[in-house]
Amino acid sequence: MQPLFPDRIGAINGPLWSISLEVTLYLCFPLSLLALRRWGWVRLIASTVLLAAAWHALAILLAQTNPDGIAANFSYLLPAHLFQFVLGMLAADLVARPRLHQRKLALACLVLGGPLGVSGTILDEAFIRTVGWGTAAFGLTVFASSVLGLRQTKPRSLSRTATRLGLVSFSFYLLHQPLLLLIRPLVRELTTSPTLLYVIGLTIGLAAMYIVALAFFRLVERPFLVSGGMKDAILADPPQVVR
Repeated sequence: MQPLFPDRIGAINGPLWSISLEVTLYLCFPLSLLALRRWGWVRLIASTVLLAAAWHALAILLAQTNPDGIAANFSYLLPAHLFQFVLGMLAADLVARPRLHQRKLALACLVLGGPLGVSGTILDEAFIRTVGWGTAAFGLTVFASSVLGLRQTKPRSLSRTATRLGLVSFSFYLLHQPLLLLIRPLVRELTTSPTLLYVIGLTIGLAAMYIVALAFFRLVERPFLVSGGMKDAILADPPQVVR
């Protein structure tokens, strides 16, 4: 219920707003599968983009009469992000069952989605930002899986490293904001230069966040995972391309 209250969206820990989104996404996951079976990928993705556009348009209309009302948080709710979730479903399908020319598709999505996401972020346009970053993330995921899954020794080691990082990525996401807020006063004592602050944040900050996230993953997150359920993430051999 957190996004329904505008003054509580960043309470306790900013990233926790996404937990309510994840719950609703997973509740709608079976419906997404039914729609996929009936419509196919193209129509399913197109319908979720149209849904997101209509949702953002509704938010703009409601904000004109009540700027501080519930419409202020419409971008945090399910209709605004179902498009990204469906793209994630497609990415998982392509990783598990690679198709011909999917690397070209991934590169095109990455090239087009990245600038769109940057533009939406700079202009503070929620719809453009969501579609842009969702498309770019899809392209990056599919392209990286294609490159790291090659039958060569070095990419195989990179694949295992990427998988290990991916295992703790959610713990990293949940903890990054409070850790940055704790580190910031300490770094401010050392320097006020914006450049040095970024450098320190990208070195010491990332290292500290990874160590804490790894501990959190092992103590809190991993016990809740199904026993053996994550072992299949590291494949003995890359999937074969579906022709």
